[in-house]
Amino acid sequence: MKKIQYSLLSILIELMAIHPVSAQKQLDNAGFENWETKTINGYSFLDPSSWHTLNRLQQFGFEPSTIKTTNAHQDSFAVILTTVRSAFGSIPGILAGSPFLLPDGTPNMNLNFKAFSDRPHSIQFWYKSFPEQGDENAMQCMLTKWNAQTINRDTIAIASWTTDSTVLEFSLASIPFMYLSNENPDSISIIFSSSLDGFSPAVGSELHLDNVEFTYGNTLAEPNKNIEFTVYPNPFKDKLTIEMEELGYEVQLFSILGELILSKHLEENLTVLDVSNLPNGIYFMNLVQPEREKKLVKKLIKTI
Repeated sequence: MKKIQYSLLSILIELMAIHPVSAQKQLDNAGFENWETKTINGYSFLDPSSWHTLNRLQQFGFEPSTIKTTNAHQDSFAVILTTVRSAFGSIPGILAGSPFLLPDGTPNMNLNFKAFSDRPHSIQFWYKSFPEQGDENAMQCMLTKWNAQTINRDTIAIASWTTDSTVLEFSLASIPFMYLSNENPDSISIIFSSSLDGFSPAVGSELHLDNVEFTYGNTLAEPNKNIEFTVYPNPFKDKLTIEMEELGYEVQLFSILGELILSKHLEENLTVLDVSNLPNGIYFMNLVQPEREKKLVKKLIKTI
């Protein structure tokens, strides 16, 4: 069998199609109270109901990477994701809201969406974190809508979280969605991982999870149609130019994983940012005016 390698970022970028289930406002079995024995190719393994993991890879010699635990934040059970080693290499513990593996263990990212049509303000969960040195625990949730003209999925919103800190007691993470469109989504993808970099995960990294849920209400991440700003060029290389008529905003540039790259208060109608030190990839630019509860968002791409 080929060496199995997974990257949380690669998984999320490649997602394409919808997994057809009924739309809902919250995730099923979000407290991980219900577990079930699944059988693939005659091999049985334990998974939390309504969730999908890499536990089926035990049939190829891997240790279980998703474990049921009674050390819970609430009620009886929680889940532990662990980065494990085998003769074929190391894999992170991954917990996904939809299936992403074929029965033979091959990743198929066309499977990892399911129906979801709401616009939550944030996703929150209780966690304990034990990343090994140089590693990070991670979560990413995407809301998308199928575009029949481009034959692709438009990103409606994204919520990302990583941590490289050890957290010994259950703590609450509340991650706001960054909305890029006024459209309602038709699907959702959510993935937790004990290691951010699936190509070289640190064996022993752990992420404990319980009580995953969406919060609703007014969000500053909603686009404002009455105020426009121009950012160019896009794709960009070394510099970004921002033009807008209304002042009083702060510009924030985030990586696709939600890391704040830079922050600057806009004092002129035209501002030029030096971004020559940034690696190639996808970025999100926010213009924030906190006192008036406004946030404008644009998606940017850096190329060589």
